[in-house]
Amino acid sequence: MNSMIKWMAEHPVAANLVMMFVIIVGLANAFQLPQKTFPEFSLDNVSISVSYPGASPIEIQESIIRPIEEQLSGINEIEDITASINEGRGGITISFLRGTNIRKKLDEIRNEVDRITVFPEEAKDPIITQANNNSRVLEIAIHGDADEVILKEEAERLKNELIMLDSVSYIEVGNTRNYEISIEISQDTLKAYNMTMAEIANVINQNSLELPSGSIDTNSITIPIRTMGRNYWQSDFENIIVRTDPQGGRVYLRDIATVIDGFEDTDLAANFNGERSVSVNVFRIGDEQVLRIVEDVKTYLRENFQPSLGKEIQTTIWQNDAKALQSRIDLLTKNAILGLALVILCLTLFLDIRLAFWSAVGIAISFAATFIIMALLNISINMISLFGFILAIGIVVDNAIVVSENVYKNGESGLSSIEAAVKGTQRIAIPVIFSTITTIVAFWPLTELPGTLGKFLTDIPLIVITVLTLSLFQYRVTWLHWICLPIIVPI
Repeated sequence: MNSMIKWMAEHPVAANLVMMFVIIVGLANAFQLPQKTFPEFSLDNVSISVSYPGASPIEIQESIIRPIEEQLSGINEIEDITASINEGRGGITISFLRGTNIRKKLDEIRNEVDRITVFPEEAKDPIITQANNNSRVLEIAIHGDADEVILKEEAERLKNELIMLDSVSYIEVGNTRNYEISIEISQDTLKAYNMTMAEIANVINQNSLELPSGSIDTNSITIPIRTMGRNYWQSDFENIIVRTDPQGGRVYLRDIATVIDGFEDTDLAANFNGERSVSVNVFRIGDEQVLRIVEDVKTYLRENFQPSLGKEIQTTIWQNDAKALQSRIDLLTKNAILGLALVILCLTLFLDIRLAFWSAVGIAISFAATFIIMALLNISINMISLFGFILAIGIVVDNAIVVSENVYKNGESGLSSIEAAVKGTQRIAIPVIFSTITTIVAFWPLTELPGTLGKFLTDIPLIVITVLTLSLFQYRVTWLHWICLPIIVPI
């Protein structure tokens, strides 16, 4: 180790080249790293949802939940199973041990659920999905003195327009009821036409079907045939013929019923500043940049969408989850500038301005090199990883001061600049290495935390360990520290 320190001190060209390479590549990676509000990771959970219209929670528990739980009892690596039951719907969440191959378990669960034959005929097919943690960036409220239909139409229009932006690829409309066509028939009308509700419901079902009807095989291709008869609009249902007579008379659904094209009859209602509202949620997926998404959406709302609305409708960014990310970036920048300023000030006042300058450069190189490792490990710039940087700043600054002071002390004893740099570094190398290793050992167990919490917080120890490890290889103790020392000396 001592010979390596001496070699680096005597070959400043190699030191300078490596230093410049780290700075250039590190800064390039810093601007290309994905920006996320929180780390993105796959959850070790699989959810099963079954719809059973009209069923009570007790019926769902006995006919849906219990058979699924019994069928899944033979699958290994399950940590726990949680059931949630509402009127007309039941759901199960299966949590697996950390490190389990979720894709493989997802296939096992599908196979086991497909074997269940005791589900009620009225129950819908189970929906089996792997849970995810899609990161919402913005929630836009479209509000005003307007009907719910108009607000939802404007929300859908905004969704379709924002999805055309290069920086946005996933949007959801929320806080609004689903469209529903309801049919109302009075008892007196049923008696007058000598009909029953079941008879009318059967006619409506038969006239609103979309069924496969086989295929036609040719020498080159197979052409599927499908009966396209599903009704979607109010007029489609109104024109359904519910009865005919031998004389050619027809009774249409509109003659005996009121067809309403509206919304589901639920208690869902959303208000913003006392006005009816609908939400448009913008998400970040893949490598999309959070701050760019926010800037592009704000610009589009201001310059394109809002001017196209009437005076009675307004758009307001209600939730901006990127604010927390920006504040954490600002905090890191502020702490870095303040820390470097204090290091430079203290070392200038009590030691030497050359040592102060290169101590600050060494800290910057540690962070630049960390960005390179983040790109290799697919770690994004998010609130958790930035918190790791904030924790590491104080430790890095402490080591820089210790090494610089020892180099300065050897210079004061009459040694030449190179000898002071080499001997000062060699003398303090072992204590700094072991103090850094003990800190790394303290953070390492955080990388093995179980469950979702472990995946969520793992960026903190990874960043701290990376910064501290690289700090040993830059300015203070080992290779990169020896790289910078030759530049200190000639000044």
